[in-house]
Amino acid sequence: MTIGIPSMVLFAAGLAVLVVAAAKIIRAFATAPKYFPPGYQDPWSAETRYAFNYLVLGPAVPRAIQRAYIHGYYLACAAFGLVALGFWAMGQEIYAGLLAFVVFIFAASAWGLVRGYRELGPEG
Repeated sequence: MTIGIPSMVLFAAGLAVLVVAAAKIIRAFATAPKYFPPGYQDPWSAETRYAFNYLVLGPAVPRAIQRAYIHGYYLACAAFGLVALGFWAMGQEIYAGLLAFVVFIFAASAWGLVRGYRELGPEG
């Protein structure tokens, strides 16, 4: 098992995209709760964590925070996809398949977020 140049490039690109995705999601997680209803403003409470995807798309949250959160999910899909391609280029089809499944899970979650985002309308 040798790591070639194409797989190294794909791994590095996937890591860089994952860092940007995590930064966007964490920033939304840190800034959005101040726009939530009074019982949900503690970002570490169980109620807020469970309802976060619903609350972050609420009309009180600014659209820029909502867009950044959704873009973070898109970037996470891309990052895991790049790492899966890196494993595939390396000849490790099992790991590539497992990460492709993770990409599917993230894509399904992002699709649900985008559906909720679009239901809000152009101005929320």
